[in-house]
Amino acid sequence: MLFREEYSGSVRNGYRATSKALGYGDNEADIFYNVVDLSLSGASLLKPVLKEDSWKLFHYIKSDFITSWQTMGRVPLMSEIFFEGMAIYSTYDLYEEKNKSE
Repeated sequence: MLFREEYSGSVRNGYRATSKALGYGDNEADIFYNVVDLSLSGASLLKPVLKEDSWKLFHYIKSDFITSWQTMGRVPLMSEIFFEGMAIYSTYDLYEEKNKSE
């Protein structure tokens, strides 16, 4: 499923259609798609979530929160790191391919 260029989903096709409407190609759309994907994944990993043993009298305080990656198990965290690494590699590969064609 990784690196299958003959199939793209509806969201990626939307990015490509928008890119073509703006005068760019599929390569730029795929780079932007990967950057948005990485940004959203990073934001969700760094999002503050409540600790399990936190309670509130009136409001939660800063020490009641931890970053969401700290609540993940070892296997989900390692798979997240692996797939984000693949996305980074894919983005770099697309960028290099774009520079070679220019």
